[in-house]
Amino acid sequence: MDVLGLFLSLYSVLVAPWLADKAPALVAASAPIPAGIIIAFIVGLVAEFVGSVLLAIPFIRGRVQPRWVGYVLPAAALLRVVGNFIAPSGPASNLAINLLSNLGPILLLVALGYLGFRMWSEHAPASRAGVH
Repeated sequence: MDVLGLFLSLYSVLVAPWLADKAPALVAASAPIPAGIIIAFIVGLVAEFVGSVLLAIPFIRGRVQPRWVGYVLPAAALLRVVGNFIAPSGPASNLAINLLSNLGPILLLVALGYLGFRMWSEHAPASRAGVH
């Protein structure tokens, strides 16, 4: 899952309003972004992309079904990276840009949600020999 996106969403809901009230200069738009956050964000994007590709390989090779998940996972990670370059400063006012920049995480959650639903809905064997 997109840990950085989740963290930044929680930050913007829980911490940013409190900071804006207590220390407005810390959340001002002109405030510089610390280098550590930029490095962590880039490392997170690279890890998400590499992890999605590695997870997709068995699906694409046909060892695991369905194959469409293998194509959606790296596409979602790539769209996540592209979306960060399209709207780097937060939510865009243009609806098309906003939808495009959020398409990567949505596709990732669709693929992982399908896999989770599939695992949940599979039935365990009725009984094993000698075990009730």
